[in-house]
This record gives sequence, structure tokens and C-alpha cells, in this order.
Amino acid sequence: MWLTSFYHEEQEYAIYTPLDPFFILARINDDGQPELLSEEEFQRLEPLLPMLEDQFFDELE
Repeated sequence: MWLTSFYHEEQEYAIYTPLDPFFILARINDDGQPELLSEEEFQRLEPLLPMLEDQFFDELE
């Protein structure tokens, strides 16, 4: 679902939200910026996702 769009240096960007929730796994690097996990890191954490998802949505209710 489209939320908004904006321009930065003559380039248009848009922000969308998914209709179904999903996770994007990232970590904060040494510069304080988020970065996506490597394939290896993701594979190590993937078995934990159902448990984390249940905890997250339980807290939202």
C-alpha cells in the first residue's frame, strides 16, 4: 500500500507498507547504521523466526 512519495536531488522515492507484515532482518553496524544480514547470518537466525514473530505480535496485542 502506497504511503507517500518525496524527491531528493531530483530523484523520486516512494514509501510503501506491505499488506501482510514481514520481517527484514538487519543489524546496526559500528557507524550506527542498519545493514542487512549476510546470507550466513540469516541462515543461522532463520530457525528462530517463528518464535520471534509470535513474541512480537503478542506484544502488539
